Amino acid sequence: MTHPSDSKPEWWDSVPEADRTEYLRIWEAAAADPVPVDVDRDWARVQARISRSSSVRMGWYAAAAVLFLAAFAGLYRTQLATRMVEAPLGAVLTLELPDGTTADLNAGARLSYSPFGFGWWQRDVRLTGEAYFEVESDSTRPFTVTTHNAHVHVTGTRFNIRAWPDDPTAETTLFLEEGQVDFSSIARPDTVVRLAPGFVSRVDTTRQVPTEPVAWDTRITAWRHGGLLVRERSLTLLLAELERRYPGQVTLADPALATLRVSVYLERDATVEAVLRALRTANGELEWLRAEDGRYRIQGELRVRELPRVALN
Repeated sequence: MTHPSDSKPEWWDSVPEADRTEYLRIWEAAAADPVPVDVDRDWARVQARISRSSSVRMGWYAAAAVLFLAAFAGLYRTQLATRMVEAPLGAVLTLELPDGTTADLNAGARLSYSPFGFGWWQRDVRLTGEAYFEVESDSTRPFTVTTHNAHVHVTGTRFNIRAWPDDPTAETTLFLEEGQVDFSSIARPDTVVRLAPGFVSRVDTTRQVPTEPVAWDTRITAWRHGGLLVRERSLTLLLAELERRYPGQVTLADPALATLRVSVYLERDATVEAVLRALRTANGELEWLRAEDGRYRIQGELRVRELPRVALN
C-alpha cells in the first residue's frame, strides 16, 4: 500500500502537523497483511457455542419440569388424592369436612372424599359403616353419600346411614332426623324415594329399589353417645356390632342361636356386660358367662320374649 506521505493525497495537507504521526500509524496498521480466515474452523466454533447455550437452556427446562412435577405431586397429595378417615374399633370419631359439614363415625366406619374442590363444585363422600351427618345447607351444591349399594342426595339436613356390606343383609339403612333427602339404589338410580323426618328406608341385596319409608324410632342414633338400639334384628347382626365395639370379647356358644331375632336398647355408655344383661332380659332363657380367658360367651336354649315395642315417631 502506498504511504500517504509519498503520494501526497489531496487530504494529506489538510491533516494538522501534530496529528500526522497518528495518521501514519493507522495507515501502516491497515497496510499490514490481513489475518487469515478459516471459515470451517470459525463456523465450528460458532456451532459449539450454540450447542453449549442450548445445553444450558435444556438444563433449565429440565430443572423447571422437575420443579413443576414436584409441585404437582405435592398438590396431588394435599388436594387431589382421596382422603380416608376411619373410626377406631371401640370408639366414635367426629370430623368436620371442608364445607363445614360434620360427621360422627361409628366404631370401624370409614369415610373417604376428595378435598379438591370440596364445597366449591362437589360435595361427594363414600361411606362404609355407620355415620350421622349434619350437612351444611347449600341448594346449589348437593351433598352426596355413596355406599356399596345406594346413593343419598341432600342439600342441608341431619340423617343417619348404616351401610355394612359384610352384615348378613348387606343393606344400607337411611334414617332422616331433619330436613329432606333423596334415596336411591346404585342398581336403579332413576327410582328415587324421598324421606320425611322420622322415617327410615332400606336398600338390601334382595331389592333393586329402596323400601317405602316407614316411621321409625328416633333413638336409632343412640350409638353417638355410647348407647345401642337393635330392633328385631338377628343375633348375628348384634354380634357384628359388638365385635366392632368390643373386639374379641363376645362369642356365640351355639351357632344355631345366630338366627334369633332380638331387641336391645341402652340409652348411653353401654358396656359389654350391660348389653349382655339387656339381651338376657329381652330373650328369656338366654344366658351368658365370662370364661377364664376373659371373653364372654352367649349360650342357652331360647324361648323368645321380645321387649315391648317402642313408640314410633
